[in-house]
Amino acid sequence: MWLKEPFHWQLGWLLPLDCFRLHRVNMRGIKKSSYICCASYHSKLSLCQQKDFLDAVWSSHVQPGDSCIDATCGKGRDSLRIAKLVGPKGFLLACDIQTYAIYQTEALLRSEIDPSQYPRVEFVCNSHEFLSKYVKDNSIRLISYNLGYLPNGDRQIRTTARTTTNSLESLLPKLCHSGIISLVCYVGHPGGLEERSEVLNYVAKLPKDTWSVTYHEWYLSIPFNLYSRIDYMSHSL
Repeated sequence: MWLKEPFHWQLGWLLPLDCFRLHRVNMRGIKKSSYICCASYHSKLSLCQQKDFLDAVWSSHVQPGDSCIDATCGKGRDSLRIAKLVGPKGFLLACDIQTYAIYQTEALLRSEIDPSQYPRVEFVCNSHEFLSKYVKDNSIRLISYNLGYLPNGDRQIRTTARTTTNSLESLLPKLCHSGIISLVCYVGHPGGLEERSEVLNYVAKLPKDTWSVTYHEWYLSIPFNLYSRIDYMSHSL
């Protein structure tokens, strides 16, 4: 059954169903918007499978030549995957508040991507709440957040509920038609639960005729959220 409602928390996770094998499927409903399907399920997934899952979602949206943002580039693994998707004609804005993370991300990209396939990349050492000034409205296909702190880094330097919601509010108008925002929220550190709660409260208030919002919590308590812009809006949200 195809559902008309654009906003259903119970639907769970957005994914192309032919890209990923579902375990212990508990289907509550399916929604199709262009090439995206929603399904609700419960599964025990390895970390490797989680990354494959994320890759499937990104690759179903991001095309060569697109412009994307890695709002928390950290060690550069997400930036690397995005850079390979956009290709030499694409653009990647990679941001982190720590200089070390910027250096590490740039080194990874240079070592893993052939120079002929290297996209246009801009590195920004700043908080993710100040990224909107670097890109134009309606120009970005994907904005990725990996919240929390840098692995094996200073846990006092981390994203917060305030900085993340400020970043979301400023970057929403930057998405192009059918653009997506993906967030991974880690809740095991101080402030993590508050950050997740504030993010969920914020996106629950988005216009339902313009945004499709889904939420999935992994078996290992790493929740993942994805927000998909499904209609063009020329004005700021």
